[in-house]
Amino acid sequence: MLNAIIHSFALLACMPLIAAEWTSPHPLAQEEKAPVSLLPFPSQVEWKEGTLQMDESTAWLAVLTVNGKTTEGKASDILPEGIRTVFKQLIHRNGHSKPRTCTLSIVLDKADAERLGAEGYQLDVAKNEISVKAATDAGAFYAMQTLRQLAAHPGGIPCCSIVDKPAYAIRGFLYDAGRNYRTIDDLKNHLDQMAKVKLNTFNWHLTDYPAWRIECKKYPILNDPSKRTKDRDVDKTYSYDEIRELFRYARERHIQIIPEIDMPGHSDYFTRCFGFKMASDKGQDILEELLEEFCQEIPADISPWLHIGADEIHIPNAVQFAKRMSGKVKSLGRRPIQWGGKNDLPVPEGVVAQVWGDEGAQDAFKPGKQPGAFFDSTMGYLNAADPAVLVRCNFFRQYCGTPQSTDKALGTFLCLWPDVRVDDKSKINMQSGVYPVMYTYAERAWKGSQQDASRYTGYLPKQGTEPRKAFELFEKRLEDIQRAESADKAIPFPYWRDSFMRWTVVGPAPKADADNVRNAILNGDLNKLNIARRQEDGGNLSFRTRARSEGMFRQQKPGVTAWATTTLHSDSDRTMHAYVGFDAPGRATRRCSGMPKAGEWSQCGTRIWLNGKELKNPVTYRLAGQRRYEKHTWFQPANELPFDNEEFWWARDPVPFQLQKGENTLVIEQPYTGDFQSWGVSFIPVRKAEPADRAGAIEWVPDRSVMPEKQ
Repeated sequence: MLNAIIHSFALLACMPLIAAEWTSPHPLAQEEKAPVSLLPFPSQVEWKEGTLQMDESTAWLAVLTVNGKTTEGKASDILPEGIRTVFKQLIHRNGHSKPRTCTLSIVLDKADAERLGAEGYQLDVAKNEISVKAATDAGAFYAMQTLRQLAAHPGGIPCCSIVDKPAYAIRGFLYDAGRNYRTIDDLKNHLDQMAKVKLNTFNWHLTDYPAWRIECKKYPILNDPSKRTKDRDVDKTYSYDEIRELFRYARERHIQIIPEIDMPGHSDYFTRCFGFKMASDKGQDILEELLEEFCQEIPADISPWLHIGADEIHIPNAVQFAKRMSGKVKSLGRRPIQWGGKNDLPVPEGVVAQVWGDEGAQDAFKPGKQPGAFFDSTMGYLNAADPAVLVRCNFFRQYCGTPQSTDKALGTFLCLWPDVRVDDKSKINMQSGVYPVMYTYAERAWKGSQQDASRYTGYLPKQGTEPRKAFELFEKRLEDIQRAESADKAIPFPYWRDSFMRWTVVGPAPKADADNVRNAILNGDLNKLNIARRQEDGGNLSFRTRARSEGMFRQQKPGVTAWATTTLHSDSDRTMHAYVGFDAPGRATRRCSGMPKAGEWSQCGTRIWLNGKELKNPVTYRLAGQRRYEKHTWFQPANELPFDNEEFWWARDPVPFQLQKGENTLVIEQPYTGDFQSWGVSFIPVRKAEPADRAGAIEWVPDRSVMPEKQ
């Protein structure tokens, strides 16, 4: 499935990178006119008058034409399974008082591949008819996903004409089940969310330090709980039947699973089982047997790719090992993949490199220097940064160093590596902000970008510019999609539209000058000082992120302080709530300044003044003063200590602030104390969700009344 998609992209000419300001890949006027939020937003859309009404009383005549052969009948009888499943979800979305007959026409024609590619589609909605044209089932499936979002419009499905196709052939998501096992049902939920936003590949990381998660018939010792890391789901193994079931479920949703068996590193369990390492001659012999068993159980027609890891390890026989293992994968009829980072084994010719970069490795990836085919996983791991930072990073990023897939740039993967032990797996999506970032990534992976503007990870574009307008429109779409999805099934979605906030950022200033700058700010005498000031927007101000070293002051070293000041409006004396945060731990490394002590805002010396009065934090946390880790905790006891939700400002309750009627001056002082700290300010005013706002788990929504000019 993916090989055919990649081939269709290889036929397209690579568009040149334009060294100019970021521009939207679709006309923003089309988005402004949209009566309903779509994500990803289509390449081309023409909005028309009227709506199509549908409910259980609507009789649907389905007409399916495949390469010239036409079949008519009930939708439930003739539509392919994946398309039929999505279409059935639409029936209850809209109401219509009179029984009537409507037509659903789907035309699949290979000749449309030149115009639409392997996954593109044309969708036309009229008052009594829905028409879909595509080259493949996948294109028709994605048309139905767009139709599903259109059906969220309360007045009926808006009449329109849409032509849409993806920029990148492979748009993937990775989850590490080797360290923290997830049930098949949990993984199916991820696949459902991926399908809704047109992601098409799931990298299933099945083995890592704690355990080999795959049923093993040849060497059952690999499934022995006593050989696994204590408390790391020692009795959890995926049977081959379960693996095949997930492949089936994914395929129905046009998602290709790429299994990953990591070797020769990340394999402590292997040494415990056999008494020697994977890279040894005996180890390689066993690995070949394991690959043979897996490929016999999971045939190539459903699993044409196999990832062998090969990351974060130095061995004397690196070239020999990589060639032997990738050669074995090829002999089993699979296309091999390896990680392609600076501390990984060399990638042999003919093997796809999955390039990546960990903390501080922002500039490690040079797409033009990749000798062969590659995937891009350098956009920021879900476990590394705050959700708001990763939303901006992915929205403004150009993946693969090119606007679309080429014969070398095959696509991209968003990765989730919860290295630290997780006791309650339901917390993962909240603690790593999975869905707001996944949805943003899906937007960019589907649409591509002519320019890379990753600089906006740390700050928003200026008001009135095209990138700023595009981001504000996207934030609104993200908010609407969150509400629509939560109406069906509550999903953690820790992101609040924050571009309405206005700030003056002062500094940074050396520690020795902090008192003078602070006093000048509080006394209104800042003009007397020769210190940098800049106007910035957004509820999340990133001065320098711990992961990837991005932000307004990305070159700055610890030992300085910056200030953020703003004016909050209130029509009366009242309590305002705000999500407030100044650091949060990396979910892989645990590096963080820790939980604030009682009365404090952080362990970094953060201070807040409101109308000239310094405020103490009114909230005392259960973990007050704890969980400070300046170094990574890999292979240490702290790595086995599960996170608590209160360690993440976006998972805590918002903090109350007392506003007076009129204008209120807020000053936040934030020192930079060490590179373990994600240096910045998060301050997002929110209010309790009203009935019109509320859906599923939504409790708080942005309080834009504090910035009335943005209403």
